Amino acid sequence: MFTNQYKIRIIGKNPRTFFKYLLKLKINLYQVEMFSDYLEIVISKEDYTKLKKMKTSYQMEVIDRFGLVKFSYFLNEKKYFITSVFISFFLLFFLSRLIFSVEIEHSNQKLSQYVLTELEKKGVKKWHFQLTNEKKENIVNQMLVENKNLLEWLELDRIGTKYIVRFEERKKIDIKEEGNPQNIVARKDGIIYFIEASKGEVVSKKNAYVKKGDILITGLIKNQEEEMARVRAEGKVIAETWYQTTVEMPLYYKEEYLTGEKKKVFTIRFLSNSYHLFDKNTYRASQSKNLFSITHDFLPLSLSFSEEYEVNRIEEIYTKESALIKAEELASEKLLKSLGENSEIISQKVLKIQEKESKIIVDLFFKVHEDITAGEEIPTNEEPKQE
Repeated sequence: MFTNQYKIRIIGKNPRTFFKYLLKLKINLYQVEMFSDYLEIVISKEDYTKLKKMKTSYQMEVIDRFGLVKFSYFLNEKKYFITSVFISFFLLFFLSRLIFSVEIEHSNQKLSQYVLTELEKKGVKKWHFQLTNEKKENIVNQMLVENKNLLEWLELDRIGTKYIVRFEERKKIDIKEEGNPQNIVARKDGIIYFIEASKGEVVSKKNAYVKKGDILITGLIKNQEEEMARVRAEGKVIAETWYQTTVEMPLYYKEEYLTGEKKKVFTIRFLSNSYHLFDKNTYRASQSKNLFSITHDFLPLSLSFSEEYEVNRIEEIYTKESALIKAEELASEKLLKSLGENSEIISQKVLKIQEKESKIIVDLFFKVHEDITAGEEIPTNEEPKQE
């Protein structure tokens, strides 16, 4: 209704005389209220500038403003407050993004210190900014790959401004100290596909069915029935093992994932309209995280500064046959990822297919070649026989 206008109260004797004077000066009056000893008028910004330059005995007082002049006046009056709010938001944002401590929850102090050192090399340490979920997941996966013989799993959890590191040490039955005698035993049930000993004597053979814990390569060296020595058996055993898994695959597949692209966006919202400043290339789809914003209770105007992440959307409709192929691929990838290196799927078979609520449920059976080698200490309660 009003644009860049002032509401003025003019106080003095006989305000009607001053009113006539305003008309004579061709001042545009948008609103007039006449009282016995004062006059209230609404005029434009330009006419208000003219009135300020006039020399008169009447007192002029601004009692309200409309449009951008009101917004400008508000900013000028509240500039220290607004500046402090900006600084407070910045400090809050800055401090909330910092990590103040990294704690490891594990009883093995030596391994905990090693994990902490390796994480620090990858940027997980005090006084550094928090990692994105994608970066954190990459670091965890990289740690597991680089330390596959030490770590079974690793978890990096952020609580406020603190990282909590939890991990499970990969259980090894073989003795770490060199020279301690051990047998090579089966880590799980299977049919031996390949067996080779670099130390000790092979006591099983190819195509033999073995159970978990069976001795495959012994560290007890005998001459007929007489024990000659105890050594640390070493070798490698590959066996055929079996797995059964269930996979659910929707016939309508929808996925959204972050591409890794991001940008800072400054936005002005007026009424129901939004305007992105300095943003020439808009994302087709995106997610945003508000960093800070300023609003006013009365003005339909807000300012915000946010971080925008590009999103890639995939939508696919599968037939039952194509969904089955996709389900087998996902099951194979998941199984191989859980088994690690030196593992190979030699065959797979679909046991059962169910169709339920726009998805298929597939039961699969896998035959796998994997390393089942594990070490087991030879008890020392019996001494070797002397010659």
